[in-house]
Amino acid sequence: MDGKVYYRTVTYLIGGVCSLMGLLDLFAWYFNPHLSVNLPGYIFMRPGTALGFILSGLSLICLNKKLLQTSRILSCFLLLSSGLVLYEHIINVNLGIDVFFIKIFVLDPTQYPGSAAPGVALSFIITALCFLIVSFNFSTNWLWLSLFGVFFILSLGFIAAADHFIDFTTRFGVGRWMKISISTAVGLILLSLGIISYINSKNIKHSRISLPLITVFVILNITILGWQFTKKNQENSLNMLLELKVENVEDVIESHLQELTSYFSRIAQRWLSNQTTSESEWHTDVMHYIHDQPGFRAIEWVDNKYNVRWITPEEGNEQIKRYNLYNDISRRKELLKSLEKNELQMSSQFELDGQEKIFLLLSPLHKDNHFQGFMVGILDIETFLEEILKKMDIQGYNLSIYDSSGLLYTNARDNKFYSSWQHTIILPTYGQTWKISLWPSIELYEQVITSFFPAMILIIGVIMAVLSGFLIYTLQVIRANSEKLKRAQVELANARERLQGIIEGSNDLVAAIDLNYNFIAFNTMYKCEIYRIFKIDLEIGMNFSVLLQKMSAENQTKSMSLWKKAIKGSAFTVIESFKDKRYDGLDFEIHYNPIHDSDGNLIGASHFAINVHQRIQNERKLEESKIELENLVKSLEMQNKELELLKELMSLLQSSLSMDDAIEIIKNYSKRILSGTSGIVYLISSDNLNVISRVLSWGEPVSNLFLFTSKDCLSLLRHQSYYISDTIEGLLCNHIKKAGKKPKSYACFPLLAQNEMLGLFYVEFGVNTDNQRLIALAQIISEQSALSLYNIKLHDVLKTQSTQDSLTGIYNRRFFEEYLQKEILKSKDCPFTFALLLIDIDYFKKVNDTYGHLIGDQVLFEFATKIRQICREDDLVCRWGGEEFMIYLRTSNLEHAKTKAEALRESIEKLTIEINKEEPISVTISIGIAFYPYDGKRVDDLISKADEALYQAKKMGRNKVVASSSVNQNRNH
Repeated sequence: MDGKVYYRTVTYLIGGVCSLMGLLDLFAWYFNPHLSVNLPGYIFMRPGTALGFILSGLSLICLNKKLLQTSRILSCFLLLSSGLVLYEHIINVNLGIDVFFIKIFVLDPTQYPGSAAPGVALSFIITALCFLIVSFNFSTNWLWLSLFGVFFILSLGFIAAADHFIDFTTRFGVGRWMKISISTAVGLILLSLGIISYINSKNIKHSRISLPLITVFVILNITILGWQFTKKNQENSLNMLLELKVENVEDVIESHLQELTSYFSRIAQRWLSNQTTSESEWHTDVMHYIHDQPGFRAIEWVDNKYNVRWITPEEGNEQIKRYNLYNDISRRKELLKSLEKNELQMSSQFELDGQEKIFLLLSPLHKDNHFQGFMVGILDIETFLEEILKKMDIQGYNLSIYDSSGLLYTNARDNKFYSSWQHTIILPTYGQTWKISLWPSIELYEQVITSFFPAMILIIGVIMAVLSGFLIYTLQVIRANSEKLKRAQVELANARERLQGIIEGSNDLVAAIDLNYNFIAFNTMYKCEIYRIFKIDLEIGMNFSVLLQKMSAENQTKSMSLWKKAIKGSAFTVIESFKDKRYDGLDFEIHYNPIHDSDGNLIGASHFAINVHQRIQNERKLEESKIELENLVKSLEMQNKELELLKELMSLLQSSLSMDDAIEIIKNYSKRILSGTSGIVYLISSDNLNVISRVLSWGEPVSNLFLFTSKDCLSLLRHQSYYISDTIEGLLCNHIKKAGKKPKSYACFPLLAQNEMLGLFYVEFGVNTDNQRLIALAQIISEQSALSLYNIKLHDVLKTQSTQDSLTGIYNRRFFEEYLQKEILKSKDCPFTFALLLIDIDYFKKVNDTYGHLIGDQVLFEFATKIRQICREDDLVCRWGGEEFMIYLRTSNLEHAKTKAEALRESIEKLTIEINKEEPISVTISIGIAFYPYDGKRVDDLISKADEALYQAKKMGRNKVVASSSVNQNRNH
């Protein structure tokens, strides 16, 4: 089976197994959520872990099927879910992922095993990153990084699996990160092997990278096992020491207490058996016991009334003698308990008036079923326990003894250090329960749990792993290099054969010489060419000087200088022509290359010569064609540019609305389109149609008349263009003759549109210009300019007719109403006032009836002319209709408007109009005034007020000025 097919099959198999493991585990949890109770926890993986294996397995299968996008999506889901689980463990916060999982699978929350272990979450994060790395075809360094991650997962799974059988994880080892189920550990091992198999399936050479890493990680895993095993043995030894020592302490304390209570019981028995003993004898007898049993502070007899009757020794125990046990609640309970059981009891520790801690031995005294009191032993705790511990060697151990009320004794300076190693044993002692705790001191811990030997195992193992991996990698490199060397030797032999075949099969002239200019190689073509030119039979070892003898001096110098340059160690190419009387066409392209040995030392030079005589001839022809083509391209580019400019000119001329704009456009584009020329545009005067005047020019025209008559230009007379290529020989226009200086050549183009002559387009040409092309362009410009100027002129006429009264030449009613509306709108943004003067010629009907309508029209014209003379430029005058006129007067107050109207009325009254030398005609006017904004803010309102005022003026006898009554009312108010 092919290697790649094998690895692909293994990858499919592992991906399917991992997915199947996860699915089976999820089904098991779904149908039986009490698995964690019924079966050991190390058998089944947790649901979150199962989901991770499903995603990992599917992503691996998608990678193997080259479904890279799907694999990346699955890997991102795996990375997100595992990252959240690991984040929960690190910060010890529940993000609710488990609860969400329970809701999906309808599990019993009380039986839910929890999220995946942190080690498993970390493994899935590394797995997702490895999937993403290998899916993007990163460099070899990224491949090494992904393999390190894979082998980390493999090691984690191996160590976790071994932990179930060896239990080598220590308190200071990997801890909870290694506590995973056996199925999870096996799944991690399979998953890491699947990734390695996929990497190898992409390229078999990757297995060479995998083998050193596998060696390193195997030895590292063995090292970790040895390190952990050594640590475990040390911990077991320390645990055993602590267990034995705490049991020894328990035995010693228990035996000493038994001995003590035995002695104390005898004192009570002797008192019961011999009640006639005097107090002094009793004191003497008790003192013997006190001396024999260290720890006793005093022994006292308490009667059945709980009063201390006798105490030994009395000295120093006066306070104890006065102490009533029954009055102390805790002591009373202990007395009653001892009395109830009728047996010796121990009390808990207590302080007597802030002094040292003591405890009591309570022995009830009964004789013939009569209660006689208590025999009470008072013991100093510290003295008692120190005396006991003297009999034991507890050096290196920290010991603490507790009863129900607290600490009895301790020799530990730091109760917290190494408290995790604490061994505790419970000792029942005559009605009390003592807890004995023992843990190692720093010295003992460092003596037993030495870090040197495990560290040495770890360090040596790491060094061995690295060296082993390096050794295997080196052996692989040596083996690969050996194979490469063998292949290189074979390829070298083949290359020599091929090289000789290439040299012989080449159409080039190939030759090589050593540093002494002796030929060391050449091909048959070179040998034949040498023989053809020099008639020399060339042989290996022949010196180049033999050929020099057959060359001309010029050719000797060229050839020798080229070989010397090549022997200096530089590669270059030249094209040289060698002249020979006998042969033509000795033009060669020669490639010189230095020759080095395997150590890089220069040993000679070679050249490859090609006869390029025909190629040079072709290149010359090609260069000529190239120049022609470039000229053609430039011409086309120029024509294209000219067409674009003409297009822009036509567009701008069509959009221009005034004569000035059109003239500026014609000037600008004439200069750009007709490059290398100078020119002038003349327009016919509106006052005198026989005179044309200059309106624009470009360049520096030689003939630069400002104005002349239309008869002075032949093109205007002929109504067609006129071109003179040579002003010395040609028939010139009169305007050229009048100019004094003459251009080399010129052309005149009439500006003619719709049979109306508008002007002249005059162009002067330079010395080295393409006149025919420029004439065609000038013809187009002149035609378009004439059409545009005609349209503008027509537009101006139409505009004048639409806004002016045809009889009087002043503005008409339509224009005045629009203007008045605009002024009212402007006043809203910037308030101002104005007045409207409505004028009516008095008894104008009589003029028409007496003199006729023609005379009446003449009177209206003269009247309008007089009004325009009287009014300012800012005032607007219009013919309102018939003999009525309206004036817009910008003024700040009504009085000024009335004064202006009165002056106008007086001027008209003095006016005399002479008609055909007959009797002069005089007229008067009536004026009505409306003032904005007092008489209204709308056009209709103002005109209505002005009309009312005019009516009032006529009613008052005509030839009057009357302002609107509403204005006067506003002013009065």
